[in-house]
Amino acid sequence: ANLVVTRAHNVPSGMIDGKSVKVHAALAQESVKTMERFVKIIKAFVVNKDRALEELSLDWTASQEIADRLMSEYGLPFRVGHHVASGMVSFARANGILPLTFPYSEMKRIYAETVQKEMPGLSTDCPMSEEEFKASLDPREILKRRRTEGSANHEEVSRMLAELTSEMAILKEQTTMLAAAIDQSMADLDSQFEPFLQTIETK
Repeated sequence: ANLVVTRAHNVPSGMIDGKSVKVHAALAQESVKTMERFVKIIKAFVVNKDRALEELSLDWTASQEIADRLMSEYGLPFRVGHHVASGMVSFARANGILPLTFPYSEMKRIYAETVQKEMPGLSTDCPMSEEEFKASLDPREILKRRRTEGSANHEEVSRMLAELTSEMAILKEQTTMLAAAIDQSMADLDSQFEPFLQTIETK
């Protein structure tokens, strides 16, 4: 669809036509067909929520949440927080530990060693409670906490869908009005040219 708009917009100065109307019409129709196929693909998706959660819990992408919370809630510098998270991941992979079963005691040890090495003088006591720590490694809790604009948080997704639905309704109404205006303009042109055509035919 953007290609059609771009082609129509980028008409060299002095030209009065929109290049090939036939080509534009074909491109627009192909764009519509592509979106219709895409919608069918999306509707055909079957998601096993339990299996998806299991897959998420097998990887250590959740370590990012640990680093983020240490920085945003407890003032730990970005680099140090990520070194703590990195230390956790290294220990976990070396010992076959998954995020949801990572021992809080090991978290406290890694935190203390990292802070002592990189920020001497700062308390080596882990500021996160065990409850906070466990929640930070649970994909479901991470989604609940991630409320930034455009995130996968349930409330944010609902907001975006509602916003897009509203925008689509407005665009649909505008398109209908524009189509009606074009039809009326074409009808007006036909009626205005009709006398000239009749004059030519009589000659």
